[in-house]
Amino acid sequence: MALDVVPMFSTMNNFQKNNNNSGCLMTLALPTGSGKTYTVIQYVSKQVVHSTERFFFIANQNKSLNEDGFKSAIKHEWRARHKSRNKAEFEQFYIHKVAVLRSLKKSVEEITRIPLPGELQQDKKVNDTWNALSEVHEVVEQHDQSDGKLGIQDFSSLKPAYLDFQAAVRHMLATKVNVSEPLTLSDKDKIRKYVNEKQTQLTEFVNRHFPMIDLKNRQLIIVVAAKFIQSYISFWGANSISVSSSDVLGNATLIFDEIDGLKPILLNKIIEDSLKIPLDFQPFFWQIYAGVNDVQKTRSAEIMSILRKDHALKMLKERTNALASKYDLLKDYKTEDVKDTTNFIFNLDKVQLTSSESLWAKRDKQDKGIKITPKKPMEEDDIGLYGMVEEVNRFIKKFVQQVVTWAHSYQEHVNQQRSEIDNYYNFADAVRTICDTLRFPAEAKKIVLQEVEALSNMGGRVIKSSHVGHYGQSLQAHGMQLFSLVDSDAHLNRTEISAAFIYVTPEQFLLKLTQKNRVLGLSATADLETVISNFDFKYLGEQLGDSLMRGINLIPAETKSKLNLNARYRDRGGCVQIVDVDPKMDEYEDQRMMRSLILRYKSDFKVTESNSDAVNKLEILVSQYMLTIKRKQRNHDNDYQYFQQRYVELFGAFICFLADDRQWVALGLQSVLPKQDSAVNSYRMSETFINQVFDLLVTIICHDEEPTPQLKIIAKRDHKKSIENQVKQSLELRSTKGTRVFLLSSYKTLGVSVNLVRSITETERKNIINVAPDNVDSTDARFNKVDINAIYLGPITHLFTLIPEFAEKEKMSQYMRGYYEDMELVDADEIIPLDVKEYSRKRSLGIPARQFRQTISYVGAHTQSVLQAVGRLDRTFNKAKTTTVMVGDDILNYYNVESMEDFQLGPIAKALQQYQLQEDYHIITADSINRERWQNNTMQSQRYFSNVARVLQENQKSAQLYQHAREYYLKFPTLEENPHAEKVAYAYLNMRRNRYYVDRLQPNDGGEAFHFLEDGHGNECVSEEQSGLTTVLAYPGMKTHFEAQEWATEWKTQNYILNPAQFDNYRGILGEVAARFIIEDQWHFKLHELSGELTELFDYQGKNQILVDVKNWNHPHDHDVEDERIWALKKLDRVCEVTNKSDWKVLIVNLIEPDSMLTFGTQLLNNQRIMEVPYLIDRQGQFALNAIDKQKVEDFLDGR
Repeated sequence: MALDVVPMFSTMNNFQKNNNNSGCLMTLALPTGSGKTYTVIQYVSKQVVHSTERFFFIANQNKSLNEDGFKSAIKHEWRARHKSRNKAEFEQFYIHKVAVLRSLKKSVEEITRIPLPGELQQDKKVNDTWNALSEVHEVVEQHDQSDGKLGIQDFSSLKPAYLDFQAAVRHMLATKVNVSEPLTLSDKDKIRKYVNEKQTQLTEFVNRHFPMIDLKNRQLIIVVAAKFIQSYISFWGANSISVSSSDVLGNATLIFDEIDGLKPILLNKIIEDSLKIPLDFQPFFWQIYAGVNDVQKTRSAEIMSILRKDHALKMLKERTNALASKYDLLKDYKTEDVKDTTNFIFNLDKVQLTSSESLWAKRDKQDKGIKITPKKPMEEDDIGLYGMVEEVNRFIKKFVQQVVTWAHSYQEHVNQQRSEIDNYYNFADAVRTICDTLRFPAEAKKIVLQEVEALSNMGGRVIKSSHVGHYGQSLQAHGMQLFSLVDSDAHLNRTEISAAFIYVTPEQFLLKLTQKNRVLGLSATADLETVISNFDFKYLGEQLGDSLMRGINLIPAETKSKLNLNARYRDRGGCVQIVDVDPKMDEYEDQRMMRSLILRYKSDFKVTESNSDAVNKLEILVSQYMLTIKRKQRNHDNDYQYFQQRYVELFGAFICFLADDRQWVALGLQSVLPKQDSAVNSYRMSETFINQVFDLLVTIICHDEEPTPQLKIIAKRDHKKSIENQVKQSLELRSTKGTRVFLLSSYKTLGVSVNLVRSITETERKNIINVAPDNVDSTDARFNKVDINAIYLGPITHLFTLIPEFAEKEKMSQYMRGYYEDMELVDADEIIPLDVKEYSRKRSLGIPARQFRQTISYVGAHTQSVLQAVGRLDRTFNKAKTTTVMVGDDILNYYNVESMEDFQLGPIAKALQQYQLQEDYHIITADSINRERWQNNTMQSQRYFSNVARVLQENQKSAQLYQHAREYYLKFPTLEENPHAEKVAYAYLNMRRNRYYVDRLQPNDGGEAFHFLEDGHGNECVSEEQSGLTTVLAYPGMKTHFEAQEWATEWKTQNYILNPAQFDNYRGILGEVAARFIIEDQWHFKLHELSGELTELFDYQGKNQILVDVKNWNHPHDHDVEDERIWALKKLDRVCEVTNKSDWKVLIVNLIEPDSMLTFGTQLLNNQRIMEVPYLIDRQGQFALNAIDKQKVEDFLDGR
C-alpha cells in the first residue's frame, strides 16, 4: 500500500526532542479503506521487535483491539529478525512484550476458557479459587444470554471471585521465591524478577493473564478506551491503578483508533462519575463546618502542621463561616408552593437554569428556616438562591482541591520517613487521613474520595497556559454543576439539595496526556469541525499551539493520489447514482398514494390482473395506518406528518431497491430501529407494518424474481444472536443463494465498526470492478470480498441529547449531557448563553423548541454520521459497477465536506457533494451560519431596546439597565472577550473586525430588517468613522475628556463588535456626551440627565426650564426631521404636564455637519419653544457656529 506512517511518528518524536520532552497531538484523518490502522499496526509491530519504544493502542470497542493483527505482524517481524520459527520462543517474547488489558468479564473469560496448567492445578488454593471463579462466570454468562435481571447481581460477584483467584496465584508466587505476605517492595521485586526470568507454566500464565504485575516494562499495551480511562486492579491487591496515570504511561506513544469516538466514551465516564454518589450538599457542608470549627488541640501536631501551612486551614475556616452566615446554610432549606417534587438547577458559568419555574430563597422568620418558593420575596428577605448555588459549588470544588493538596503533602511527608522495605503510603489513604482529621463520618469520607477519584481517573484539571484563548471560556474554564431539589417523606422538614459536579472535560483529559506523551488520533472524520461528536479542536488548538498537528499535511501529493479510492473507482468504469427518496407530499392518507410512489421509481409500472389484489391491499393497509398515526399522535404533539413521512420515505427506498435488480444488497439506516408491537409507541416505527409493506411490494414489483428479495431487520434484541451474526447470516443469503437482501438497521447499530463485506457470487463477477491500488500484497483478504452496493440514508436525528421537559432523578444524566452539549456550543462560540437560557425556558414551559441545528457543530456531526455510514461500503477491493445511494429528507441540507480533500472522500461521499452542487442545494457553511446568527442577534437586540424604550418613564430599573448598556458601548465598541453574553443588551456580534457592512431594510409592515450579505457588502457601514467618533475626538479637549471617562477613543480589531441595533444606541449616546461637553465648554451651561417620569424623554435639562435633545441627523430638513419635530412637541407637552409648568423649551442639536451641499442655519420654531441647531461641529471636528448663531443659542439658554 502507498501509505507510509513513518513521517508522522518521526515528526512527533522530533517535536518532543526539540521541545523539552513535552508531548504533542496529531490527527490522521485518512478515509475508510486507506489502510491507516493496518499500516500503524505494521509500524508499531516493527518497533516492538527492533526498538525499546513503548506504545499504547486504544480502541473504542473490544472487537477493534486488533489483537490478532498485532500478534501476526509482531511474529512476522520477530521471525525475520531472529531467523527462527520456534513457536515457544516467540510466545515467550510476545507475552513479555505485549499486554492486553481487558474488562473484568473478558479477563475472567480468558482465564476460565481453558483448563489450568498442571503446575497451577497442583496448588489446592489456586485450583479451588479457579473452580469458584469458573462457576461464577458460567452463571453470569447464562443470565447474560437469557437477558435475565439476575445477571447484574451475579456480575458483581465476579470481582471478589477474581480477587480471590489472583490472591491465590500471588501466594503461590510468594512461596516460590520464599517470601511471605504482607509483601514488602523488595518482596515484590523478587516476584517480578522470577516471573520475568523463569520459564514455567506458572510464570507464563501470570505474564499472559496478569500483565499488571509489571505493566511499566511492557512495550505494547493494547486496551479498550473504557478501560484506559478507568483503573485496573493491581496484582498486589488493595488499590486500583489508573491506566492513564503518568506512572503507567511513562514516555509511550498513545494511538487512539477512531479518536472522535473517544469523546462520548470520556463524557459518559465524566457524567457517570459525577452522579455516582449524590452529594446532599447541606449535610456535607455541615460536616465541613464542624470539621474546621472543631477544637484542634486534640489532633496530631504532625498532620496539623500540614493543614496550617500557608494559613490554608484558617482561610478555609473563614470562608466556611462566611458562607454559613451569608446564606444561613446551617438552617434547613424547604420548598413551599413548588408544583414539582423534584426540580433541577443548573449552574453554567454566569447562567443558572431551572427545570421548571424560577425559584427564590427567603428567610422565614416564623419557623427560622429558609423557604424555596416561586414567589419573589421582599428584597430584605431574599437570600439569593442562584447566588448560593454558584458560591457553594465553587466552595466545594476548592475544598476538594484543598484536600488533594493536603493529601499529596501528607503522603510525601510519610513516605520520606519510611524505609525502602516498608509498604508505600498511598494517596487514597492520605485522603482518608485528612478526612479523619477533620472528623468526617464514613459517608462524607466516601464523597470526598469519590470526587478525588473522578479528578484522578480523568487526569485532573489541566494547568492552563499563559495564553487565555477565545474558545473554552465557559465549560472548559468553569465546568458545570447540577443541583436537584427533592422533597420526600423521608426528610419532610427539609428539601434535599443534591449536587453533581463536572470538574474536567474530555478535552482536558486529552491535554493532560499531551503534556508528556505523543498522541496520535486515527479516524476518517477526525478533522471534522463539531464539538458534540468530536473533540473541540479550536480550543485544543489554542491550548496546544504548534504541538497540535494534522497528519495529512505530511502525506505527499503522490501518495494522496494513490489513496484516492473515488478516482480509482470512476477511472475503472464505476458510477454512483443518487436517488432522492424524500416523498415531498402534502397528504399521506390518500389511498392512491402508494401507487404514485411506485410509479415514481418504476415508470413502467402498471396495475394488472395479477397484481391488483396486492396493490389494493397495500393501498388500504398504508392509508389506514397513516390515519392511525394521525389519530394517535394528536394525543402527543400533533406532529403526525413527521412520522408519516418517515414511513413513506422508507417505502420509497424499498421500491427503489426492488425495482433495480442491480442492487444486490442494500443497507438501510435510520436513527430509530423498527419496534416490536409490544413496545411503547410502536406505531411510530412498527416492525410488523414495515414487514407487511415490504412483502406486498415484493409481490407487486418482483413477482417473477427467484429467489424473492428479503428484508432483514438488524437489531440487538435476541442476546443469543449478536449483531455480527445477524449480518453474517443475512449476507450469506446473497453469497450462497443469490437472494437480494435489504438490511434495515440504525446508524448507531450498523453505522460504524460492523463488517458488512461478503463473498462474491460467480454471476456477479462480470459486473464487479477491482479498485485495489497498485503494488498491493496479492494475499490481502480484501481481494476475496465485495462491498454492499446500495445504501439508504434515512433521517438522522438525536445528534443532540434531548433535554427532558420534566425533572426526574432518573433523568439527571440526560439533563447533564444535554446542557453539557449546549455549553460546548457556547465554548465554541457557536451560540451564546442567552440562547441556552431561552431554550431551557421553552422546554420547562412545554413550548416546542428546536435544538441548535443551525450551528457548525450540528452540520459537522450530521456529516460525520453520513461519512461513517457510507464508509461501510468502502471495505474491500471489489465494487459493483453501479452503486446506488437513496437519500432522504434533510440528509444533504446538513452535509458539508468542503473542508476535506478529494482523497479523503470515497466514491459515495464525493458523489453526494457533486449532487449537492448539481441540484443547487444551499450548503450550510460556517460563514452562512454566522451571518444568520448576526441577523438574529441584531433583531433580538432591536426588540429588546424597543421594549425597554416603552417603559423608560415608568420603570426605573429598566431605565438604569438601558443607560448602563449604552455607557458600556461607549467604553467597549469592540471586545476581545464578552463577559456578559448571556444578556440581550450585551449580545455583540462574534466577528473579528473593527468595521463591517450590513443591509438595513425597511419592510412594508414597518420595523427594520438586517441582512449580512455573503459578499460583505451592504447599504450601511458600522465603524468608528461612521459613528462620528473620529470627528468628535478632533474637537479640542474631547479626547482627554473621553480618556478621563475611560470611553473608547478607537475601535480596535477584536473578537466582538457592536451589532447594528447596538450601534444605533452607541451613536446616540456618543452624540449626547459629545454635545454636552461642547455645550458646557462653549456656553458654560451645565446639563444633567432627566429622571423618574421624564427619563429619556429628552437627553438633558438645564436651568431656566431648558431641555436639550441631541440628534445625529444626516439631512436636517427631510421628512424624518419633520416627524421628529412633531414628536419633540409631544414630549415637550408631556414634560409640561408632569411638572405642571408650561414654560419649558427644548434645544434640538445636531452634532456633526451633515454630508450635504445645502446650507443650514439655526432657527426658532413653534412660538420660540423649539430652537434647532443644524450642527455644532464641522466634519473636521471644529466648532461650527458663527458669532451670531452662537449668540442666538446663548440667548435661548438664558431664557431671553
